[in-house]
Amino acid sequence: MKIIIISIASKNTNYDVLITDYKKRLPPHIQIEHLKIPIVKRSKTKSVKDTVKAEGQRLLKMIKNQDILIALDEKGEMFSTKELANSMNHWFQDAVNPIFAIGG
Repeated sequence: MKIIIISIASKNTNYDVLITDYKKRLPPHIQIEHLKIPIVKRSKTKSVKDTVKAEGQRLLKMIKNQDILIALDEKGEMFSTKELANSMNHWFQDAVNPIFAIGG
């Protein structure tokens, strides 16, 4: 089983440290892969909206048909531990790879 985390961030983040720590808590049959998308450089001619759209397009190119994308957003729906565990079990039974996206 594989969990993929895609982060859109600058090079200097602590995601690697957090993910390494979290890997230690998981059973050995669950793998975590961390993919990084660099932040699109902003310019005077490109709006913030265009920049965010470009980053989103980069992220979507990494998603396959058998994947399910979970966008981690502070304004999004909150899952309890039990709800997340149930969802993860269903995804793994259906051979779906959960991909968690962390925005820039």
